[in-house]
Amino acid sequence: MNQVAKTVEIITHWDIIKRFNIMLQEGVYIDIKRSMLLKEFLLERCGITEVVLSGKIKTIFLNSKPVDDISTVHVGAGDYVSLSGAMPGLAGAVFRRKSMLSSFRETITHKSDSGGISNIDSPGMVLLKVFNTVMDAVARPVFHSGVFVPVSTCTWIFEIAGDLLKAENVSLKFDGKKIKMKNIFNELMSLDNQLLYLVIYGNNS
Repeated sequence: MNQVAKTVEIITHWDIIKRFNIMLQEGVYIDIKRSMLLKEFLLERCGITEVVLSGKIKTIFLNSKPVDDISTVHVGAGDYVSLSGAMPGLAGAVFRRKSMLSSFRETITHKSDSGGISNIDSPGMVLLKVFNTVMDAVARPVFHSGVFVPVSTCTWIFEIAGDLLKAENVSLKFDGKKIKMKNIFNELMSLDNQLLYLVIYGNNS
């Protein structure tokens, strides 16, 4: 993974931030200083609330394996986590956390690693992907906590939301300095495909 280049900070209305939600489906990187329990990662590092975690997030995958008990498995550098609301049909019922049909996926379910893991103190990045109705529920805390994305992804999102951002009362900073929307593309294009640290704050104005 490429070295982090610059920081992009956006302050805008929360309704506009929904335009950036597609980033969560494509995947964003969350930095961690050490391996941690998956529940700790979601609550403390990603800022997701207990209400959302227990009420809206119905399916969780760690490295493509469904997880039932997020308090018994760890997430570490290089792992990837997927979150989803209730999926339709039989597949949705089978993969749902603590489903009555979980025995059908027993061979692929992520087991408890309470016996310990070897890279507990290794810092790094975790890839987070979020799908369907869960995106709206977790966008605020995740973007507010800060995510890492490739420059190409950030440029693509600015192209999608650019006109709307120009029309609204938006505060935009690039590497700590205020910048106008019309100038942000030139800055991004000069960075090749490095990683950006993206933070989005919401307001109600």
